[in-house]
Amino acid sequence: MDINLIALETLKVQEVQAWITGFAVFLGPLSGVVFTLWFESRKEKNRGETTAFYFAHGREKGTFHFFSNGAVLE
Repeated sequence: MDINLIALETLKVQEVQAWITGFAVFLGPLSGVVFTLWFESRKEKNRGETTAFYFAHGREKGTFHFFSNGAVLE
């Protein structure tokens, strides 16, 4: 193989690597923000459901325990 052909192939590989790095630099933080927003929205939804559950049962969080047989320890 000619040295010029090797140099051209190396440049092509480096160009592809530069594109991949550019996408990673852009998409990495973006995906982190999207995941964080999704996680926080699920957390808030679950907190609301848990609060509604405890409110409906008229108890403070953590004051009673359920067992596998359905009994409740107060």
